Amino acid sequence: MCHLIKRFLMKRYCLIGIKGIGKSTLIKTILKEIPNIDYLIGSQILRELVGSRFDNFDYFPEDKKKKYREKAIEYMIKRQNENHKDILVDGHTSLYNLINNAPENVFTKLDCQFFTDLILYEVNALTVLERRKSDFKKKRILDLSIIKKELFFERDNSENIAKKNGMQMHYLNEDFQDHIGKVLIKILRGEKL
Repeated sequence: MCHLIKRFLMKRYCLIGIKGIGKSTLIKTILKEIPNIDYLIGSQILRELVGSRFDNFDYFPEDKKKKYREKAIEYMIKRQNENHKDILVDGHTSLYNLINNAPENVFTKLDCQFFTDLILYEVNALTVLERRKSDFKKKRILDLSIIKKELFFERDNSENIAKKNGMQMHYLNEDFQDHIGKVLIKILRGEKL
């Protein structure tokens, strides 16, 4: 109950977008300008919780993945209650399931209760493809038709989640490309665009 009351006093942003779109790179460009925000990476939290088996996380049974995701939210609730800062999480509402060959929702009920705002970062599919190709450290899907499905599903899924759960929905897209960092800072400060 305590964390639900604080939800209205402190913001909990999730910067979402498909893998390889450039969320982490974007956030790194503005970190110095948002010292009042606690920046977290969802996959790093999961990596710490899961341990050495994290590389096989996509192949875990759904109930096991859900439990780990819920533990990640519990960690973030505790962290926010301790440091009293707004939170910005680099995350996803959906991921491409390699077993089912389709994008799927990964937001849990606890995610929906935790986050106050979703910030959807979108670029065109060709840009995503080029960014994925240039990141040799990570194994990513390079099929353009699948990338388009991922982009569509992430937008549709995010909008449905925000609407159902009373979250504020924000958009970062190519309309803002020349000053996208400044737009993200304005969103995080609660300023009008």
